[in-house]
Amino acid sequence: MSRRKRLDKLQRTWGFQCGCSMCNQNRHLGKQSDSRIAQIKELRKEFHDYTTESRATPEMAELFVTLAELDRLDGSMYEAFTYAALEFNGVGEPWTATKYARLAVEHGLASVGPRDNDVVEMQSLIADPWGHWSWMLRTNKRFRWGKDEKRKKKNDEVEETAEPEVTE
Repeated sequence: MSRRKRLDKLQRTWGFQCGCSMCNQNRHLGKQSDSRIAQIKELRKEFHDYTTESRATPEMAELFVTLAELDRLDGSMYEAFTYAALEFNGVGEPWTATKYARLAVEHGLASVGPRDNDVVEMQSLIADPWGHWSWMLRTNKRFRWGKDEKRKKKNDEVEETAEPEVTE
């Protein structure tokens, strides 16, 4: 949430004004924080798009990590590291993906616990990045490799062998 929304919610819910350095920073720094939060929300949408039109990249995931660190979103770092792990694995970089998956597990255990879906997924990626569902996912979709390409090829072959249409 923006700084103003966070402060208002704290006041309504708990009846106090926050005194932390993030909430008490000057107006210009507060605007920068709000801008980072807005960009985090936009990046999150990209990471959830698994169509061929998705613009998500490992570099965007690293930006997400940096923005979350700058805004001291410690409780959400596991999410940022999870996106980074998936994006790096999605373009075929298993070692960088494993690094981020390990960071996601470390932060996730503290934030959401060992049974959280993201923690379990990241442990699976660590165990076998090449066998994980995210392996080469972005590359395959962008270049239409894999199952989609095989399906298209099969459909093309069927069309070539089909009887030609007779029109009168």
